[in-house]
Amino acid sequence: MKPNRYMDGIRIAGWTSFLLYLALLAYLMFFADEWGRTSGSLTYSYNYTPFAEIRRYVIYWRQIGLERVVLNLGGNVAAFLPFGFFIPLLFRYHRSVWVITAWSFGVSVFIELTQLITRVGSCDIDDVLLNTLGGIIGYFLFIWLRDRRRERLRRNSNIGNNDIGL
Repeated sequence: MKPNRYMDGIRIAGWTSFLLYLALLAYLMFFADEWGRTSGSLTYSYNYTPFAEIRRYVIYWRQIGLERVVLNLGGNVAAFLPFGFFIPLLFRYHRSVWVITAWSFGVSVFIELTQLITRVGSCDIDDVLLNTLGGIIGYFLFIWLRDRRRERLRRNSNIGNNDIGL
């Protein structure tokens, strides 16, 4: 069988994008000074109560500021969208919402526990919930785009199969 250069290019681009995403995620979670990711602070914040910070951001959004609310809540979801997209793209046997949920949850817990142990950033159970939601949304985005591509390929392959081109 002749190698498919197009698909090889897609795989290389996918892996390169995924590795760049992981590097950026690691930087933002552990090293970005502008996001308070420096160690040595005298105080450390953490939240082990599910939905406590989410509730606080929703109730007090005027006092906190809409920009900060969107950055925190939306940013935690957006941070894992690529994760939920790349895992099924790169690993064919990981194309299940349950697998993506487990992976997103597990990686997020790892990040939060690392932040707790190293006292970098803040350990927050709500971040785990929002990150997991982001991974799930990323997975459904992958499914939607995959199905659109399959439909387009199916339509294109059927054009020459009938007399009227439909």
